[in-house]
Amino acid sequence: MILSLFSLVLLTILLSFLFTIRYSYISYKMKIYIQDFLPKPHKNLGRKGDVCPFMKKALKLNSIEVKYYPLIFLEKTLEDIILNNFEKIRNKNIYNSVVMIFTDTKIVKILKLQEKLKKYIVSEGYMIGEFYKNNLQAGLHNKEFFPLQTIVGCIALRKMVVGDKIFLDSEKYDETIRKEYMKYYEQSFAPARRLS
Repeated sequence: MILSLFSLVLLTILLSFLFTIRYSYISYKMKIYIQDFLPKPHKNLGRKGDVCPFMKKALKLNSIEVKYYPLIFLEKTLEDIILNNFEKIRNKNIYNSVVMIFTDTKIVKILKLQEKLKKYIVSEGYMIGEFYKNNLQAGLHNKEFFPLQTIVGCIALRKMVVGDKIFLDSEKYDETIRKEYMKYYEQSFAPARRLS
């Protein structure tokens, strides 16, 4: 009895240690991706400028919130987590954004949710993006460059910017969806056009 209790305590300590190591590694890799890859130029990008032009200023303004969601600690559904985070960044400055890192969630589940919520998020004038290890969505200017690959599955939410037209008017969507996305895009920038 004492031996089995000791073994259980030892196993718990070992699992906690392994979880901490894994979490630290994921945090380190994601920090490099967010701070050292996205806001800087890359030789394979195929154009001048940063990989993600949005990131440099957002980081400078400390407007990006990065949140980790290990599966074992989830109390809400993934959909609730995404929608709750969306509500927190809505109607704030244009650079307020959130990156949700789902350390143990199957990518299929993340992709289904992203697809399900995209129409609503875009209709509100925001973008929702998916990042994961084997993401084969190529860069716009180099079909051999894959900037959306991360060590674990992530969802990012941010305000729509003028440069997002190319992502919304994409041939990967059927014509009905493209028209709908473009309608939301036009609505997002109509007030700015009227003022100019």
